[in-house]
Amino acid sequence: MSHRLPSTALVAIVAALGLAPTALACPFCNVSGGNLADTVLPDALKDGGRGSTTAPATLPSQRELDSLAARPLNFALSVDLASSYYHYGYMLQDRGLMVQPSITVSPQAFVRDGWKIEPYLNWFNSLHTQTSPGYGGGHGGHTRVEQQYQNYLAGPHEGTPYPHYHTRLVDVIKFSDAGGGWFESDVRPGIIFTRDPWFVDLYVKARFYPTDFHDTVIEGVAKITYDFGHLWDERPDRAFSLRWSNLVAHELMDQNGNEETVIETTLEPLWRFKLGSKHASVSLPFTLGLSPNGYYRDTSQKDEAIGYVSGGIRGSFELSEPGARNKWFLNVSATYINAIADSAVFANGGDEGGFIGTIGVGVRF
Repeated sequence: MSHRLPSTALVAIVAALGLAPTALACPFCNVSGGNLADTVLPDALKDGGRGSTTAPATLPSQRELDSLAARPLNFALSVDLASSYYHYGYMLQDRGLMVQPSITVSPQAFVRDGWKIEPYLNWFNSLHTQTSPGYGGGHGGHTRVEQQYQNYLAGPHEGTPYPHYHTRLVDVIKFSDAGGGWFESDVRPGIIFTRDPWFVDLYVKARFYPTDFHDTVIEGVAKITYDFGHLWDERPDRAFSLRWSNLVAHELMDQNGNEETVIETTLEPLWRFKLGSKHASVSLPFTLGLSPNGYYRDTSQKDEAIGYVSGGIRGSFELSEPGARNKWFLNVSATYINAIADSAVFANGGDEGGFIGTIGVGVRF
């Protein structure tokens, strides 16, 4: 993501997904410019997905810099369409279509001791065309859907007995409000510190679920990224980057159960190039999801350290003409996620593997 220009913080539109980048778990955050941004904030805010990384992909012209400097506030908007939705390796939705709009606003960045500092505020939403499969879906075992399932087991019932972690709850429980429509709304105030090759993103994220699929969760998150490309090319707009990012998210409040911690480490090679006169980038993020204190569980409810792994490809392509005041981008991604912890397999309907495809547009103005 670009975080060197005043407009960068704008683009912090997430993350996500989980896998990091895809519509993974928390969408948090798609940026309007994907990995391109220089004048945009690209992926720095994707968690992950959770996750993507951060450094800028291309640098803006002096004319663009002057235009950005004259703006008291910067804005970025994005809308993504996703085939499924994961949060830190837990599948929340794999039916129908997910529409995920996001908006980010940021004041002008400032510089202190060589660090560029950019406060921002991001609002992300996930709208679903179908109700959630309702797999238990909660790492703590306290979601409303899973409680309904426990009630089902305790009383007289018909249908197939629950074999293990491999039955879709939706096959035995009928409910009308589990995750359809306005599924999730996230508010994320944060601040970004950038000094090539380092990128630091500190934020608090409050996740609300209008359909009551989950109760409210508030997280404190720190994400630190280092670009190894700096070792062989000191130019900030280097054509090839190798980014290593580490995200630590701790639940400050979790109305679904215990407050736990997730760690995501991502290695992401990234190439920047031009298609004609327009910028483009392609990256291959690989993510490992971990927890030191029970975010992931086995079938006996004991802690599992490793929750999931994922790998994918992402592309960002500039749509606007060079010198345009407003920058438009096309962002696409394809991610394969492999659940390792039993609780993540359970949330995925008993399947270890899952696929996330996304396509979206973003604009910075």
